[in-house]
Amino acid sequence: TCALPIFKKPIVIWGPEYCSAVQWASKNDSALCVTNRNPDELVSTLEKLQLSVSQQKYYAEQAQIAAQSHFNPTLIQQQFLSAISNLT
Repeated sequence: TCALPIFKKPIVIWGPEYCSAVQWASKNDSALCVTNRNPDELVSTLEKLQLSVSQQKYYAEQAQIAAQSHFNPTLIQQQFLSAISNLT
């Protein structure tokens, strides 16, 4: 197993709605997404996040869950090896 550091910081994704990262985060409620192209919207969202301890805590917890599930290197390797084993 690989022991990776967990930073416990919220994930913020800035991109269009069709972006796969935005779609993943929205589906799993795993990150704070900003889909407006205007950089002022991103800055405004970050400033609001800075002022909201509860939102910081929530998205930090969601990031930790994602690190332990969707982005867990051991699980990813197991899925990869399983897919390779099933090739004919």
